[in-house]
This record gives sequence, C-alpha cells and structure tokens, in this order.
Amino acid sequence: APATTVSSASPTLASVTPAVAFSEACWLGQLSANACCDLRKGLRGETRCWDNQFTFERCCPQEAAIVATELEKSCFASSVGRQACCDVRKGLQGDPACWDGPFTFEACCRAEAAFVKNAHKDACWFGGVSSASCCDIGRGLQGDTRCWDDVFTFELCCPEEVVAVKTAIEDSCWIEGISPKFCCDLRRGPKGDPACWTGVYNFDSCCTPKVFKALEMETIRETCWLGEITHDMCCDIRKGPRGDPGCWSPPYDFQTCCPAEMETVT
Repeated sequence: APATTVSSASPTLASVTPAVAFSEACWLGQLSANACCDLRKGLRGETRCWDNQFTFERCCPQEAAIVATELEKSCFASSVGRQACCDVRKGLQGDPACWDGPFTFEACCRAEAAFVKNAHKDACWFGGVSSASCCDIGRGLQGDTRCWDDVFTFELCCPEEVVAVKTAIEDSCWIEGISPKFCCDLRRGPKGDPACWTGVYNFDSCCTPKVFKALEMETIRETCWLGEITHDMCCDIRKGPRGDPGCWSPPYDFQTCCPAEMETVT
C-alpha cells in the first residue's frame, strides 16, 4: 500500500489519506478509539476528536449504535406515542409536532426513517408499478396520481422529481406585480400575504431559504452607501480586486455591494 506522509505538526483526523480503511483512518498519533469513543465523556465521546469528515458516527459505530438505541428508547412514554409520531402517512418526517432538540424523526423512528430513505429504490415498486411511469412529471406535478396512496406518495417514491418540481415552481413564482419582498413579508402574516397564493404557489413553495437569502442581500445592498461612503469610491477595482478594502465590514462586503464589478473580477 502507498505510504502515508505525516507532518511533524500535531496530527489531525483530516490529514489521513482516504485510501486507508476508514476505521483505521480515524486514529492517528494520540487520537485513539479508547480516548475518542469513550461515552463517559458525552453522547458523542470526546468531541474534540471530530471534524466534518471524521465524525463520532463514522469512527465509533458500535458506540453510536448504543447511543442511538438508548435515545430511541427515551423518545416515547408509550407505544401509542410512537405509533402516532412515526406515522409516515402524516409526512416524510412523521408528525412534525412531535420533534424537538435531539428528539427527531431520524433519532426516534429509525426503522421508519430507513424506510423513507430507501423506499424509492425498492418498496415503492412492485406488481408492474414502475418509477418510469409513476414519477413522470409530464403527467402532472405529482406524476401519475393513480400510483399513490396514503403511504406510497409522490414525495416518498420520486425524490428526484420532487426536487425538479419544487425548483420549477420556485423559479416561476414571481411575475410583474408579485414580488417576494411583498408576498414573503412575515409582517403580513405567518405565511406572508395570503392574497399572493393559489394552487401550487404558496408560502412554502415560493418563500424558500434561497428567496429569503436574496431578500437579505437586497436589504443590505440598499443600505451600502451613506454620506461619503459611495459606490464610486468603494467599488473602484483599480484599488484592488475587492475595491477599496477600507469600505468593508460585516454585513457589507464587495460581493454584496458591488455586484456588477464582482462579475468583472470573477
């Protein structure tokens, strides 16, 4: 096997080559399973051991399974509560009113979560029912509606098509006179302005995180310039690839306040 070069600096989990078997790659130098996976230090062992790639779940699978099992046992006071909360007929996350903090659908309903994750690969399709016909959004925004019942839904069985439909709706929400700045304004109601919505065009499908991020950027952009702080002074790329660096402090930056100039330097 190819040798792994380790610098003289303190080792980190991220420095290990991906070619090494993952269970072995987790441990380097003073980083060991005994030290990092010790549940006496917390439900994720020693948290200082982990980064985005090397996590407690990936490096300590046995301990992670113990934690997951014990957490699931503590989710519900009775089997009735479990049945009500994990019922995927209420949605792909069961009953959303049940979840809070560490008590999530994935943690408390592991069997149902696995079903939701994999149903589109196998459970949805039997007896001549196929994804090619059922998920065909040329037949409608829910594919072929004859395929679906309370459990096996378009959302469960056709995840790629669900994304395509959501994107198409989001991209066509706004026309002249109907703007996100007006319709998504939470001061007009918990779902924005009700007068804006009809059919598939509703607050949830149109006022997405992407839209709210764009509105936030627009609000910042509208207040970039004040007094002697002007566009001509700050966005002048002759002063540098990000204009005049003396102009910027969060949330104001070159990318947000000088979009036209940003396009010329990227």
